[in-house]
Amino acid sequence: MDEVVKTIDSMVIEDHFNEVYGPFRLPIDRVFAMKGFGAVVTGTSVSGRTALGDDLRLYPTARTAKVRGIQIHSETVEVVEAGHRTAINLQGTEKEDIERGMVLASAECLAPSYMLDCSLNYLKSAPKPLKHRARVRVHLGTAEIIGRVSLLDREELQPGDEAPIQLLLESEVAVWPADRYVIRSYSPVATIGGGLVLGNVSPRKRKRLTEKDQNYNTDVFNILMHGIPEEKCLLYLKESGMAGLTAKDLGIRLGLFGKHLDKVLQIPLSTKKMVVVDSATQRYVDRSIAEEVVEGIVSFLESYHRSNPLKNGLSKEEVRSGFQQFVDPKVFNYCLNDLLRKKTVVQEESIIRMAGHEVVLKAD
Repeated sequence: MDEVVKTIDSMVIEDHFNEVYGPFRLPIDRVFAMKGFGAVVTGTSVSGRTALGDDLRLYPTARTAKVRGIQIHSETVEVVEAGHRTAINLQGTEKEDIERGMVLASAECLAPSYMLDCSLNYLKSAPKPLKHRARVRVHLGTAEIIGRVSLLDREELQPGDEAPIQLLLESEVAVWPADRYVIRSYSPVATIGGGLVLGNVSPRKRKRLTEKDQNYNTDVFNILMHGIPEEKCLLYLKESGMAGLTAKDLGIRLGLFGKHLDKVLQIPLSTKKMVVVDSATQRYVDRSIAEEVVEGIVSFLESYHRSNPLKNGLSKEEVRSGFQQFVDPKVFNYCLNDLLRKKTVVQEESIIRMAGHEVVLKAD
């Protein structure tokens, strides 16, 4: 077990050693209480930096903790950066709230998830084919989680083969894309494969039966494995549908933050492939989906007017509730305001109607 953890640690450090610009992350491998000081966690920091007094989060619970003290190889320091084996004394949380496998990290840089899109290399030494929905032990960082392997394009995976998969976990994890993982058979316990996390906050993907649906899964994983950040950004927005995503949401999915994220977001904005529906919260939506919402508003109002010619219209909330899928209120307001600006629809007090609709009462 310890050998597996060391292997994972070494791979993670290699990937993120130079990422000192990003948020701080430390997978916790040990936690204990020190009399007079409180909870202490140990682990190897894999990205970013943290300092005395910083407010951090314990993921996947997102519990807040303040850095009270830092030691590297028993030497007290004020700052720790990526690649260091360290012990951090935390204030504001108890030992009982922390366990091995959790991640101590900067605020709002991770999101808990039960589902991960991954690439899987199934070892040649594996004793038998890996079946769809096989139960396995997943090692991520310092965590071991029980989960199932969902094979998206076949019923079983032969030893030595590679495949796109979705890991369906029994407990939440908080990871970044490009983090590495190892899987071991559930029983008897033996290492059988591993790979890269491609999507860290993933919608459920089902086995596709038709050629069209199989092509969809193939296209998604091609983008996740080989696409540039701008392509991945648009993929995540399409997956989010009419809910859209905030800049923070996109940063967590891309593993990019600050100026690096801003640079990526400017490209689809400049090409008008995505739109800002609310600048205060930095919520974005794919342009084609925004157009779909606009068409949905018009279609719903036109249908309502045909069925209710003697009624003036509907409230905004009644129109929004007419959609079969969830529409974020800010996405809806953006699309409605676009129609109001173009005078396609009219708002009179709280009532929305098509611009050409008039209630005409016939004389008896």
